[in-house]
Amino acid sequence: SFNCSYCTSLTSLEGAPENVGRDFSCYRCSNLESLEGAPENVGREFDCLRCKKKFTKQDVIDVSDVKGKISC
Repeated sequence: SFNCSYCTSLTSLEGAPENVGRDFSCYRCSNLESLEGAPENVGREFDCLRCKKKFTKQDVIDVSDVKGKISC
């Protein structure tokens, strides 16, 4: 799993791992405006709720192959 939740300095996901075997969370990143740099593959859940930009499931699908639940 990879968790960068509540990170107020993030504006994108540049530098995130390319593959996450379980859960990826960028929940409540108050300055996150882009999913650019998100993992290419997530084994379970991708959580991007309550960020600066309101992301959609399609936004996540466009950047990442998520095997489980998408929360946005």
